[in-house]
Amino acid sequence: MWIFGYGSLMGDGWEEKFRCIRKSIATLQGYRRAFNKVSTKNWGTQRHPGPTLNLEKAEGCACRGIAFEFPDDQSGDVRKYLSAREGKDFPLEILPIRLEDETNVLAEVPVYRGKNLMSSMTTQARAAMVRTAAGANGSCTDYVKRTAELLAKLGIEDPVVSELWESVQIDFIQSLMSEIRERLDLLESNLPQHADGFAISPHSKLPFKILLYREVLAWRMAELSSCAFENLRKEKLSSGVTLVRAAVETSAALWYLLTKVESALDANSTGEIDDYMMKLLMGSKTDQTLPQPINVLTFVDRANKEVEGFRHQYDVLSEFAHPNWAGTSLLYSKSDPKNLCTDFGANLRGELSTKQVGVVNLSVGLMIFERNYNLVSDLMPSFVELCERTVKTVNDNC
Repeated sequence: MWIFGYGSLMGDGWEEKFRCIRKSIATLQGYRRAFNKVSTKNWGTQRHPGPTLNLEKAEGCACRGIAFEFPDDQSGDVRKYLSAREGKDFPLEILPIRLEDETNVLAEVPVYRGKNLMSSMTTQARAAMVRTAAGANGSCTDYVKRTAELLAKLGIEDPVVSELWESVQIDFIQSLMSEIRERLDLLESNLPQHADGFAISPHSKLPFKILLYREVLAWRMAELSSCAFENLRKEKLSSGVTLVRAAVETSAALWYLLTKVESALDANSTGEIDDYMMKLLMGSKTDQTLPQPINVLTFVDRANKEVEGFRHQYDVLSEFAHPNWAGTSLLYSKSDPKNLCTDFGANLRGELSTKQVGVVNLSVGLMIFERNYNLVSDLMPSFVELCERTVKTVNDNC
């Protein structure tokens, strides 16, 4: 028996436990993929249904997928498995397919015939549904992404899938860009203009140093993030992502500062925090008269302890910031191995995935910076009290 798969059946290895004899790229004429079945359980809910894959008849079209051949003695178990997996509204229809070697065979194909069929709508409207849907198996965005990635891995081009995935990405990026603009406006409108050390504490300089470093980080974060935002908006991706990396480093530096304040309060002692502050405020690798700086990866790895994957995302940004493959060939060339030629230009392979890397990390960097900036404010009264108590103790012992 033959089974034709056009969605998740193509790539999750289900066929192995049924002693699959062979697999082949195959074509089903007169049909095409369609995200015309709504999921209200696995990839969506009744309130926010998620569009999922099905087949629909379409004259002059063809659907390329994977055909699986099984021994006849496995046919009952295969049908039972597919019935449980796909559900009662996905009957197996017997349809002719053509294998990669141009052999024609009859295959059993799951085609949805239930009540959850969607009416026709634009790709943009369908993408908006995808973005808001999530169910027991995860978000519908992940479902569409995995489908697009699976087809790409198999070398199967399908405009229905690629266009929907592209529209979902565009919708997601636009939404994040709007959020970033709001965060930038808030940050830029609240940048500090002056700090009075004696007003903060007349007895200890340490609280002033904490706030001094926080405020210069705020100015740096605002400038880097604003420039990164504009470059990403204009599709200048190399400079945009490089600036995002610098902004993420700045956000991580503020987190490092916050942990030093928290540690001092937890220990009820200022300890060596003043030495760290001198390194943060005055550190230099080139001026030997100044303190040695703290390595930026120390900031990044400290943040990674709180946010799993922070270091990985930083490393991804570094691949674009450095003249590695991602920062050179991926962004500025498109090769044709068959004809041994290469075209050069900006974003020839499409910019969405790279732009998304920049936009997501900029959004997260700004969100973390805002959170930690406010947390430092919350801790400052207690920290000032600790510093002044420490100064008084030292003076009393003199």
